[in-house]
Amino acid sequence: MSKTVKDFGEAGVIALAKKTFPDPPRTLVGIGDDAAVLPPGKKPWVVTTDTQVEGTHFHRRWTSAFDLGHKSLAVNLSDLAAMGAKPYAGVLSLILPGDLKVPALGDLLKGMASLAATEPLHLVGGNVAQGSELSLTWTVWGHPTGKPWFRARMKTGDVVFLTGTPGLSHLGWKMFEADQPGASAKTGFAKKTRMGKGPLGACRHRFLRPTPRTGLISSLRRFEPTAVMDTSDGLSKDLPAFAKGSRLELDADALFGYSSVQTVAGQLGLSSEAVILGGGEDYELLVTVSPAKAKQLAKSSHLGSVPIRQIGIVTPGKPGLFLRRNQKLAPFPKTPLFRHF
Repeated sequence: MSKTVKDFGEAGVIALAKKTFPDPPRTLVGIGDDAAVLPPGKKPWVVTTDTQVEGTHFHRRWTSAFDLGHKSLAVNLSDLAAMGAKPYAGVLSLILPGDLKVPALGDLLKGMASLAATEPLHLVGGNVAQGSELSLTWTVWGHPTGKPWFRARMKTGDVVFLTGTPGLSHLGWKMFEADQPGASAKTGFAKKTRMGKGPLGACRHRFLRPTPRTGLISSLRRFEPTAVMDTSDGLSKDLPAFAKGSRLELDADALFGYSSVQTVAGQLGLSSEAVILGGGEDYELLVTVSPAKAKQLAKSSHLGSVPIRQIGIVTPGKPGLFLRRNQKLAPFPKTPLFRHF
């Protein structure tokens, strides 16, 4: 029978984390002291924190421990990407049920370390406590690669773009909700998921193992974004926050014309428009650029391998969010599906 973290103890958990992540550079004081020490650096720090809570963000029977570890870090890196920043270091706070099996903890840490190595990001400390529900909280520091990007800095005439495909994560969640996969006796988590190919595989992948768009930062900087925001709460909530203080007119044909979402939503008996607007946890980027830069950006349907699509424009007039459909302009619909509470 596998050991549990209660058997392992706090010292064992910390030792396993230290073993899983490589030692940080000599300029850092990391795991093993009372607190981490980071160098001042020549650029400002960008800091973010995010939590994944069992029962709210995930169910162990749906996800492998490796995928959960990946996602817990990815959601933080998505915030940094929206600020135009690359990660540098992070601290990790774990609330672990006493019956969590040590192999599962090892897989959680491996999922985190695998993603961290691609950036790279250095684990320099954290905290461990016992609790009834599994919870993973990262706080991550990074540096902007140029001027930091912000929300709501757009200007009249700017053009709105969206990376990726909105709604995939929500569709992936609905697929797991319908399938109800069981947990492995060895780890207490689902076995590592075979994502599959095509639209269904893309939905599973986006829900379980999202790719933060830090890899798009250098490409986007060529187009001098005037505003950037990541999409984590669903476009029905994110777009109004993005448009705050400005007037945005969105093109319904562009916003709702994602064929893969239409296909999978139809198979699941869902409204593709509701999924695109209301599904959360996409971790894509909303971007505005000047009209001149928009002409350049619109020449390509992708940034690298990531799709990007023009979905609207910033217009003069009273601030608000509007949808243009069949040449008619109407207030933007509210379709909340994702809720933190």
